[in-house]
Formats: sequence, C-alpha cells, structure tokens
Amino acid sequence: MMSLASSEAQAKWKALPAAERKEDLAYRRRETPPRAELAAGIRSGVS
Repeated sequence: MMSLASSEAQAKWKALPAAERKEDLAYRRRETPPRAELAAGIRSGVS
C-alpha cells in the first residue's frame, strides 16, 4: 500500500480502469496482513 503514498502514484492508480483498480486492491488486501497483525509484527521485530 505504501506504493500509493505519493499523490503522483495515487493519480496514476485513479487513472486505471475501474476493473483493474478493483483487481489491484483485492490483490493488495490478500497479500497485506491486517493492520493489527502488521503493527504487532513491527513492534516485536518479526519481519
């Protein structure tokens, strides 16, 4: 998700067709752990 942190990257993402944005978001949600799990891993030093 950090790849969408810049306004330039967000603009490029918003310019994609809706179906492609939907597919991209679904992939990112599948591959990124839940926020609480990610934060716990960072605090414990687990990568």
